Amino acid sequence: MDIKKLKINLDILSKYLFVLSICVLIFGYGFVSSRNKLFPYYILDRAISQLETLKIKSVPHYLGFIRYNKSGVTIHNNARIMPGVTLITSFWSETDWTAGIRLIDLEGNILHHWEVKAKEIWPESPHNDLTKNAKNTNENFVHGTHLYPNGDIIFNIEYMGLVRMNSAGEVLWKLPYRTHHSVFHDEDGNLWVSGQKWVESGNNRTEKFSMLEVPYTEETMLNVSPDGKILQEISILESIYKGNYQHLLKHYHSLTEDLLHLNDIEVLSSKLAPQFPMFKSGDIVVSLKNISSIVVLDQSGNIKWFCSGIFTEQHDPDFEQNGWITVFDNRRGLGGRSMIRTINPVNNEVKTLYPTNQDQAFYTSLGGKHQKLNNGNRLITETFASRIFEVTPEGETVWEWVQQPFDETYVPKVHEGTRYSIEEIEIDKWKKAHSNLD
Repeated sequence: MDIKKLKINLDILSKYLFVLSICVLIFGYGFVSSRNKLFPYYILDRAISQLETLKIKSVPHYLGFIRYNKSGVTIHNNARIMPGVTLITSFWSETDWTAGIRLIDLEGNILHHWEVKAKEIWPESPHNDLTKNAKNTNENFVHGTHLYPNGDIIFNIEYMGLVRMNSAGEVLWKLPYRTHHSVFHDEDGNLWVSGQKWVESGNNRTEKFSMLEVPYTEETMLNVSPDGKILQEISILESIYKGNYQHLLKHYHSLTEDLLHLNDIEVLSSKLAPQFPMFKSGDIVVSLKNISSIVVLDQSGNIKWFCSGIFTEQHDPDFEQNGWITVFDNRRGLGGRSMIRTINPVNNEVKTLYPTNQDQAFYTSLGGKHQKLNNGNRLITETFASRIFEVTPEGETVWEWVQQPFDETYVPKVHEGTRYSIEEIEIDKWKKAHSNLD
């Protein structure tokens, strides 16, 4: 055997093995860093997120890629559906793709529509900060709603303000505070709404939050009366610092101005409170997406329970029966499968409620909402897939609605699907009342 050739072959083999070992190490670290969110997980994840949302510059941001090649009501098991009407927030072809809030019946027929033109409601932004005039556009989302039996509806124009509109589309009042994502109607008839303030250079609030680099957003919870008056304001950042949880911000302060992303608020009712030994009536559960945390606070802003790292960029935690909190776990970056999961705050035990098998996969990297219905079913909003569907406790899909596509490639995102028990005869009364005024 030629010793010289053998030596060359061994050298080549050793180089291949070296390269292979490096690849294995990189792959292994990539897996570990993704699972445990180590460097450079957050940098790469934010970069991918930006690429996802940018797509093509000429495409409006409210559009996503078509995932389901169907539209309208496509599943309708009348024997197992929860009766009622479904409220949907999206963008609609009938109003030239402007934002709007729509009620449909279980067959998909349009019962009522509120058109929302942010530029008409706020021709000039009432805010004087880094994003002044950036959100009062007709491409802005409606995100967070509450519908009253008389047809009045309260909603957020995302990061612009809170609005009350009657069934004729007339604005009754508007609150010029950067509200967003969530509107919750409590037992007292008041509203709890996600809010946001900009902290910039020269702002005296920078002294309150050491470690954070300006500019950044300070998330707040607002308690608002039905006539649009702010009754209380709670700073989530202040609660985090007071509770010594500020170390959870370390990954975010240098990567994004949106530190917490408060995407949901819900108040514990007096009816459910006995089921939760750690909490009492009036305590508040919130979702902080950007630190993958769920928090329960009292109405003085004191943190009573903090759950971090169990869910991934989650949405919509709800207090439910038997003392559990149920969550839309987006599981962003974890294989493209979202889940509805529930946690016991006493011992942090977690169970998966949906999907119940591999054939029921659904996914939205951002957004998402679920609603426990009175018959035990659950209504789920798959935001980026523009789909709302109802499932039984066993996981059977008994109702499904998919948004109309924008074109052959894109479909408007759907932020909310909520079932209401309002009778259609009541909706007809709204129309008659306003036609009489005309």
